[in-house]
Amino acid sequence: MHWLCRIALPAAAVGLLAAGCSRQVETATSESSSDPWAVARGALATIEGKETVPGLHEPVEVVRDKWGIPHIYAKNTDDLFFAQGYVMAQDRLWEMEWWRRDLEGRLSEILGPAALERDRVARMLKFRGPYDDSEWTNYHPDGKRILTAYADGINAFIKAHADNLPVEFQLTGIKPLPWTAETVVLREPAFGNAREELRLAMNVAKYGVAEANKRAAPDPWDDLQVPKGLDVSLVSDAVLAATAVSERLPRPELIDRFKNSAPTQSRLNIPVDAVTDPGSNNWVVGPTMSPTGKPIVSNDPHRAISNPSLRYIVHLNAPGCSRAGRQTTRRWNAPAAWSPAGIGS
Repeated sequence: MHWLCRIALPAAAVGLLAAGCSRQVETATSESSSDPWAVARGALATIEGKETVPGLHEPVEVVRDKWGIPHIYAKNTDDLFFAQGYVMAQDRLWEMEWWRRDLEGRLSEILGPAALERDRVARMLKFRGPYDDSEWTNYHPDGKRILTAYADGINAFIKAHADNLPVEFQLTGIKPLPWTAETVVLREPAFGNAREELRLAMNVAKYGVAEANKRAAPDPWDDLQVPKGLDVSLVSDAVLAATAVSERLPRPELIDRFKNSAPTQSRLNIPVDAVTDPGSNNWVVGPTMSPTGKPIVSNDPHRAISNPSLRYIVHLNAPGCSRAGRQTTRRWNAPAAWSPAGIGS
């Protein structure tokens, strides 16, 4: 059991790290409070002071810069990724819980029958292993050890704050589920991609391999190969329909003591002539700024803007490891910035 120190530094003091940490922790609100704003303030993450966190082997220091980005300094690899899991849960536990339930097909447990069909398809398309050495070392030579430490850090935060979870959990009464290394590497069910593959199989049956591939127009081009023994004629409209899911899901219900005091719907005032389809949010370097004199497409992530963001930026530092990068709270939940190549993404 060791101190996990978190220091919030103003922009002018980023380079000055004190040897100790001051204790500045806001008192949590009473469980009987029906004021959601008071509960929210009481559940804010502690970003100054010290916390005693079971599971750490040595002290860890977490510095928040002026943008709120955590810079984690540990003395060993296990503590580094344990602390990363702890800090990310501190900042994003509600988002993480939501996505892991979506990936595991467990939304209907908190949303009711309206989410049951989505859960059914998610479980049908879910990756189920095997979780063996070839799987873990695909991420990193010490992949299982790192991912386990990360999951343990998330669980440590959940346990330490069981009586004062982030405000969304308190408003809804939802309890976060414990994590394992397998949870961290959950794949998105990729509902749309599955349907595209089924349509491709149906086109192979209808037009043949060459024509179906030509119509699909893979980019970069790749010759289509049908797996040996696969009878594409079995893929029908009924099979395709079985993978259809609704993107519209109900909001989780508020518990009784908040139903009359908290807003039930958040709305954005979007002009009637605005383009609501997020499309492809790519950005381009103009020809006057490009070394070739030609415009360069710099990014094309196909991600809608959300709050909180899909991405989570973090800096990790321990003996033999100095990484800065971003991780995603969807698709794969794997800890960021531990790629042997350098910058994580």
